[in-house]
Amino acid sequence: MPCGYAPRQPQETALWKIVRDHLGDFFRYVREHYAAPIPNYVKQALSQYLKCGDFNYGFALCECDACNHQVMVAFSCKQRTTCPSCASRRMCSEAAHITDRVLPNVPIRQWVLSLPMELRGLCATDPVVMTAMNRIFTEEVSRRYKKECGEESHPGSISCLQRFGGSLNLNVHIHSIFLDGAFASRGESLTFAEAPVPTQEEIHTLVVRIHTRAIKWLRRHGYMKEKDGDGIDPTPLQAMTQLAMSGGNFLESEPDAHEKDEHRQTRSRLFAATYEHFDLHCGVCIKKNDDAGREKLVRYCARPVLALDRLEILPDGNISYRVKYSRRGRTHRIMTPIEFIARLAILIPPPFYPLIRYAGILGPGAKLRDRVIPKPCLRRVASGEVIELPEREKKKKEKCKNSNADLVLVKEPEPTEWNMITLSHWERLGNGALVAATRTIDWRTLLARTFGPDVLKCPKCNGRLRVVATVVDRNIARQILARVKQARDPPS
Repeated sequence: MPCGYAPRQPQETALWKIVRDHLGDFFRYVREHYAAPIPNYVKQALSQYLKCGDFNYGFALCECDACNHQVMVAFSCKQRTTCPSCASRRMCSEAAHITDRVLPNVPIRQWVLSLPMELRGLCATDPVVMTAMNRIFTEEVSRRYKKECGEESHPGSISCLQRFGGSLNLNVHIHSIFLDGAFASRGESLTFAEAPVPTQEEIHTLVVRIHTRAIKWLRRHGYMKEKDGDGIDPTPLQAMTQLAMSGGNFLESEPDAHEKDEHRQTRSRLFAATYEHFDLHCGVCIKKNDDAGREKLVRYCARPVLALDRLEILPDGNISYRVKYSRRGRTHRIMTPIEFIARLAILIPPPFYPLIRYAGILGPGAKLRDRVIPKPCLRRVASGEVIELPEREKKKKEKCKNSNADLVLVKEPEPTEWNMITLSHWERLGNGALVAATRTIDWRTLLARTFGPDVLKCPKCNGRLRVVATVVDRNIARQILARVKQARDPPS
């Protein structure tokens, strides 16, 4: 389409070809070598990915009211991990929602906790353990902010749970975005106190406390007991976990690349501390009024597990994946197709395993949350000028007991310096047209905010496209596609 949008072609990617050609071999290998079956959620995620973006499995039909031009949009699989396209959409949607509707306009700091190798497999397969580790981490960092800003203050954080490393390995770690300070409530007034920059001693003390509490919790709940594994066959999930944490085969680069690796590791140890393989880092800080920086940071924390441009099928049939950060000259991980799918499968989160979690004053049950988060109906004030949102965004539906739902004006809370979107961010989003009004952002708004083009703009007459039908039956979809192909390629 001339407006800059074109339907994606997942069938042309290396990932789709690998899953299509070797998924059956992977399932067969699991059945032949393991007594226990592979989990159903892994099967469903891998199978649904092959249908994503395929017009044969259904599509929405859009038509222009002015010139009757029609455009077909294929359905997506909506997977959180397997599909790079759907995972990227989730990343952009979460970043827009958190930037516009959750994070107040105050400084924020990213705290990253990496777990020991022994804990990664357990946290990847047991949501209870992962929840406990995230809770301990959040409580200890929040304790530090309360100590600096007052015991009665209210810190807040957003935790993004990542299960992967830069080389398609299982590396469970937590990226937490903390308000770099805390809110204090005194009667009707609410103030924000910025915390000082953490010292190296404070970071080391924090990681020691996190380690101590984590070990106590694991022992108390029976996870530290030694178990006799002789004669017990591992499950497919346990085998894939061990595989994804193993070293594997790598391609080696030239020896002079080692110097760059050592320089990067030396530079990255600032604002970091390690204790008993628990690693804590907090070197990234976003200042106040930097809305674009906050959105970029959230995107990084919620990014997909793999990048398609780093994946390649080698002439011998093996799979090459270029690592994000080379270490000791290793630049590409080399895998067989079965090993690649196994590594991808263990990165799929199990059910009831939320990847983004809110805590403190940003938690869904916090009493002061509504007073600090940005509101879609707030007035924007800059340089003495008042900017009002469009009328349609100031209205919402309210259910009444004695009548049907009516449209009423939302009462505007008093604007403050932290619950207002900055004027620069407001203008960057098309004067508010692309602001995330809800957590789920519609397809057109998300693409326009991320890439720029208006996908509902007719490429022929610049009119407006609207959805006129959805086709979900495979037989009907194939008949329509056959007619479209025949109309585009008439017989000579």
